[in-house]
Amino acid sequence: MAQTSVRETILQELEGLPEDRIPEVLDFIRFLKFRQETERAGQRFAVAVEKARTIA
Repeated sequence: MAQTSVRETILQELEGLPEDRIPEVLDFIRFLKFRQETERAGQRFAVAVEKARTIA
């Protein structure tokens, strides 16, 4: 799915949501982004460890 389409879908879903639930949804989105970055950092670390092992 194209990034623009995803953004439009998110905005459409937020439109029908009660305002008191929006902060909860935003926190969840932030959590997902944090988890994704953590996974990427773990992958980069694993690659760096493998490179270090080949040098040692």
